[in-house]
Amino acid sequence: MLTPEEVAKQRAEIEERKILRRKMRRKRIFTNILITIVGMLLLFGTVTYSYLTSQKRLRPSASGSQRLNVLFLGTDAALAKTNRTDTIILVSVDLSTEKVTLLSIPRDTRVYIKDLDRYDRINAVFAHGGPELTVKTVSDFLGVDIDYYVKTDFAGFSKIIDILGGIEIEITKEMYYVDTAQNLEIHLLPGLQRLDGEKALQYVRYRDDLGDVALVDPVYQQYGGRVERQRKFISALIQQVLQPSTIWRIPQLINEVWKIVDTNMPWTEVLSYGMALSDFTPDNIETAVIPGTSGTINGASYWLVDEGRTQQIVRSMISGSNLPLRIQVLNGTGKSGLAGEVAEMIRSKGYDVLAVRNADHFNYPFTLIYVIDDAAKQQAQPLAEIFGKQIEVAPEKIDRPVDVTIIVGRDYFSGSSS
Repeated sequence: MLTPEEVAKQRAEIEERKILRRKMRRKRIFTNILITIVGMLLLFGTVTYSYLTSQKRLRPSASGSQRLNVLFLGTDAALAKTNRTDTIILVSVDLSTEKVTLLSIPRDTRVYIKDLDRYDRINAVFAHGGPELTVKTVSDFLGVDIDYYVKTDFAGFSKIIDILGGIEIEITKEMYYVDTAQNLEIHLLPGLQRLDGEKALQYVRYRDDLGDVALVDPVYQQYGGRVERQRKFISALIQQVLQPSTIWRIPQLINEVWKIVDTNMPWTEVLSYGMALSDFTPDNIETAVIPGTSGTINGASYWLVDEGRTQQIVRSMISGSNLPLRIQVLNGTGKSGLAGEVAEMIRSKGYDVLAVRNADHFNYPFTLIYVIDDAAKQQAQPLAEIFGKQIEVAPEKIDRPVDVTIIVGRDYFSGSSS
């Protein structure tokens, strides 16, 4: 049996060991905190340096704007390279002007694949060479250098939407479709609603009788089908991402998105461009679709490209200028052939007039120029000088899918507007 002195000694030793363990635990906690702080500082420094250097590279002071082109690919499975791309969008960013253009490429677009020495649908390229060959083919097709690709599958897309808290969008008609082979059922009701990831996926996958894309109005170059719904959804997605409530969550969102996408963009670049999102506004974002029409070659259906209009859009993307104005000219006088005469005069000055028709009546004493928004007003200023008229921003007076409506009044042929 231990003596009282031995018991006291053991108790003292136990207490010393407890004190030592507490000191070691506090030291480990302090060390972990220090490592975390240093790690955060290093990460912050890396992000800041990458952001600043990317800004310097993308915002040159003398050599003009530089452009970042990223190809977004949506596939119907996560890993299998035998799959086709369901969605192809070229995202072109100019940080010097804070403008973004999103060019949708219909999946049935007929392109020449140099590596295979044959023509095929653009969505089939992925099955032969994955994202790398798809990037090369799109680059050859458009004549544009593409820096990176970003690929996700349907499951990843759905999760991204859930991370953002859903997307609010107006559904114009009931959407119902069942495909038992794909275990796919789509049922969305009309109205303004916030779509979660699953419902958003249904919205962008839905195909009606117009198919993937269709030229529904050749005069006004208006398209319908799934590609147009995807463009509408992307606009709503951008609105959501650029909200102040979302901007501060971008680092967290990037971390989550990084897990569910495949990309060749370096992590530091992803962070820096993500941080730069706060500089952008929805007003500086334009969307377009590769112009063309549906057609059949050797029994196969394709989207046949309008090469002239496509190159016009591509030139606008590369130069950072606005997309060409869509103009209609209306005869507000009743004088036969006047609107056509004005349209030809405008075309001779390099403008693209989509349509020529009569106005709602023939009693317009003065020529009027209406534009859809402030950006179109700025771009249309040379037209104002041609006619000697003021431009009015009046989207409610534009009844067709155009940027500018010119109503020719009686003052034009009387000489005061010519």
